[in-house]
Amino acid sequence: MRRYSAGALALAVAVATAAPTFAQSPKTSDLPARDAVVEMTLEKKDEAALRARVASWWAARVKRDHQAMYDLFEPAYRAKTNFSEFATENTTRSRFDLSDPEVVQVVAESPTRAKVLVQFKGMVSIIGQSFPSKVEEAWVKVDDKWYKVHQPTITSILTPPSP
Repeated sequence: MRRYSAGALALAVAVATAAPTFAQSPKTSDLPARDAVVEMTLEKKDEAALRARVASWWAARVKRDHQAMYDLFEPAYRAKTNFSEFATENTTRSRFDLSDPEVVQVVAESPTRAKVLVQFKGMVSIIGQSFPSKVEEAWVKVDDKWYKVHQPTITSILTPPSP
């Protein structure tokens, strides 16, 4: 039988008891499947704040309040586009009457980015009827406030592409 010194035994006990604190790879059974979707959610207060900002943007859109809409676009967009340039583009964006905007769904992509599905009624003046529509928007959180990510306005699906 082999004898160990008290120092060697103390070292062996220290290593054995410290082993669980060493970094270990997760077991395969603990990992999500490759095709598994891990759903991200926002904290309730963050989602409520996001929904309120989305509602504010759409209320401004219904009233064609270009300044309020501009203020709710992300700071990065506003840094490169002044209000005058925005107002010119936004006149195209606001050419149709809208009513009854409602946030249908919020899907968090990260704690500071989300996709928001909004439904509303659009009015076709020529025939005097409204039609239901939906749009998916990207929103980002900057300095604890949610902002709409700017997406270029599509002026016409019949406009040919530039050469």
